[in-house]
Amino acid sequence: MLGLTSGLTVLGFTVALIVHIKRFLPHEQSVQRRHDHGGEGSTDTSRNTLVATVTDAAERSGVARRSLFRRTAGLGAAVLGAGAGVVALGGFVRDPWDSGRGEDTLWRTPWRSHNGEKVYLRAVGDDPHTIVLVRPGELEAGSMMPVVPFRESERGHPELLAEAMHRADSPAMLFRLRPDVVVERRPDRRGMNFDDYYAYSRICTHLGCPVSLFEQQIDLLLCPCHQSQFDLGKHAEPVFGPAVRALPQLPIDVDDDGYFVARGDFTAPVGPGFWELEP
Repeated sequence: MLGLTSGLTVLGFTVALIVHIKRFLPHEQSVQRRHDHGGEGSTDTSRNTLVATVTDAAERSGVARRSLFRRTAGLGAAVLGAGAGVVALGGFVRDPWDSGRGEDTLWRTPWRSHNGEKVYLRAVGDDPHTIVLVRPGELEAGSMMPVVPFRESERGHPELLAEAMHRADSPAMLFRLRPDVVVERRPDRRGMNFDDYYAYSRICTHLGCPVSLFEQQIDLLLCPCHQSQFDLGKHAEPVFGPAVRALPQLPIDVDDDGYFVARGDFTAPVGPGFWELEP
């Protein structure tokens, strides 16, 4: 869409320039006679006058004495050289998506388990330090609940509990669909839900706004920023609006104590797309 609008902009300027030339510029041919003094060109007097005029204008303006122009030219050359150096050395830079660079990347979120520790679905409340784990049956059919990740190692650490609430890639929505909703069967999504319960990222894949509106009768999620709509019957695929990627799904299950837990990280990076992300 960006390329299409840019092309239309250039085309519009081109058409406007052509129309301007045809309607406002004169079309007659004019000949201006030149007094070349029998082929000898300008006289010495005219040449000396021109040189004196240009020299006087330069001295009056102070261009020759000011270093601002030289500094500006030098800065432009330095920026151009630095850009060329970055391009030349870019191939030697370490891959930023290399798994050896740590856990905090666009490909991983706090829902990813560390050292096999269980990650629970924690209900979002007004108090970031209150821990409320979610069980099946706490949601009515056709309803949703915002959730964030929680680990037992975070209990008693207010800063870790608050971080889970405030990180941009943490928010998710737990849905309980109505029994009559038919969800499209896909081999790559097998086993990611628990009965009628499904969990998806709450961050819109267009520009990162929170997808917080749920139309229960038609099972559509609506982003209030730019009206992108996601169909839960098709695993949160976009069906309207500027978003082109589905909301990443969070695989969930229920542990032996009856609490919802995450079985892994989201199926795709959260939020808007970027260059390294394949469509």
